Amino acid sequence: MTAADPFAPRRAAVFGGGAVGAFVARLCAERGIATTTVDVDAVAVQPGIVAVRADVFSDPAAELAAAADVVVLALPEAVALDAVASLADALRPETVVLDTLSVKAPYAAALTRMPGVRAVGANPMFAPTLDPRGRAVAVVRYRDDAAALDWTTGLFSGAGSRAITVEPQQHDDLCGALQALTHATILSFGAALADLDLDPGDLLALALPPFVAQSALLARVTSANPHVYRDIQHAGPAAAAARSALAAAVSRLDAASVSDDPDEFTEFVRSAAQGLGDARDRLAETAAAMLTDAGRTP
Repeated sequence: MTAADPFAPRRAAVFGGGAVGAFVARLCAERGIATTTVDVDAVAVQPGIVAVRADVFSDPAAELAAAADVVVLALPEAVALDAVASLADALRPETVVLDTLSVKAPYAAALTRMPGVRAVGANPMFAPTLDPRGRAVAVVRYRDDAAALDWTTGLFSGAGSRAITVEPQQHDDLCGALQALTHATILSFGAALADLDLDPGDLLALALPPFVAQSALLARVTSANPHVYRDIQHAGPAAAAARSALAAAVSRLDAASVSDDPDEFTEFVRSAAQGLGDARDRLAETAAAMLTDAGRTP
């Protein structure tokens, strides 16, 4: 088999039994692929999926990778970078390695040292516990491998998602805003709220709908695995640039707020709206729909 031939895997080994790994494993199994999930910890059993407790660097893991047609790396970045190098010699030439990393450029750089590895990336732009239908999945092109890209696109579009192909650096630049900036804003809101030291019950009793919405996002983020968000913030210059932009924006807001010239604040609001482009009116309608029930007491 070559990269030009259609890719139709029969066996998949999914390394990482977390939420994303479980999601991809389920999609593989639903397509009739014999799927095994491998994790150092016990994982929840899913119908039609074999669960193996093993380290990704162990001999059993290498054996599973050697037998698989598609190897999925749903692992933290540092582990995935070492894992692909460790497993490379065990892979057959036709095997495709699919990673689900949140940051792609360092992994892409590592792949340049492994030219024989067929590789494609994916990043579901939503929590895997949500209904995937209509939601975006970034499919990342590392190689000129149309068959691997087509199969990966079909894996997610078959579940109703919108699979969008991007380059590694393009992915990271966009995710600097989509993920790093968004999560930094939510977490900074929570840290500032804690520093104000006000009673949460009193706040929620009087809360405006936007406060409820922001607090709900904070609750969701802080209830998840912090290592996922750390990977997003830690790796890559795009995340650092996003945090710097956020800090600079807060400084400009502070300056505009204390200025004696009201036009400065108006200009700040105008500049903030520029980030939405032509979508502002449509997104304002979306916000109105989202906030309809926020703040209401059942």
